[in-house]
Amino acid sequence: MQLSQEKTPRISMTWPQLRRNEFTLRGRPVRLEPQTMKVFAVLYMNLGRVVRVEDLIEGVWPNPELEPDYSTNVIYQKIHNLRRHLSEELEHLWGRGYILAHPSKWKGDPK
Repeated sequence: MQLSQEKTPRISMTWPQLRRNEFTLRGRPVRLEPQTMKVFAVLYMNLGRVVRVEDLIEGVWPNPELEPDYSTNVIYQKIHNLRRHLSEELEHLWGRGYILAHPSKWKGDPK
């Protein structure tokens, strides 16, 4: 049984996909490098809520002071990589953080 396009979520992720560093966007798999996937996973788990850069750093590096690549610039690079795929869904709220918009806010979805 196939779901109609209206019933298919624009973004979805399963545990096996998470382990393969991928998610589904508009019915197609999107593969990311591991750190970018961690950033996506933090945003996805907080769907519709603002996530501060500090929280993204903590999500990628649980002990940032012990990680040599820890850097706010690295997070910005990972966000840039995500925006190539999620230009409509990922918003930057200056001074507050990033938000993976709730599906009700996505542009172009069928009603």
